[in-house]
Amino acid sequence: MQDKTVFTATEARQNFFDFIKRAEQGKDVFLKRSGVLMKVKLEKVNDKKEIKRKLKALKELRKIGLPSMPIKKMKKIFESRYDSHLL
Repeated sequence: MQDKTVFTATEARQNFFDFIKRAEQGKDVFLKRSGVLMKVKLEKVNDKKEIKRKLKALKELRKIGLPSMPIKKMKKIFESRYDSHLL
């Protein structure tokens, strides 16, 4: 595949791992769909200290009676590898 940073939706699907790899490396990657360009950005969100901090905050919220999801479910969400954004 050519060294390009603009992918159509079809090209992004066909070359998904290359598409993700480029975005992961911090390169400007754009998705073109219906003539509109959207910038794709991936951020790592599985910082263990951050996850522990969020889980601790959830436990504190439960102690004071604020409802929240079960800790195990929230931990699974927090440990997701990436948070994706279309800018």
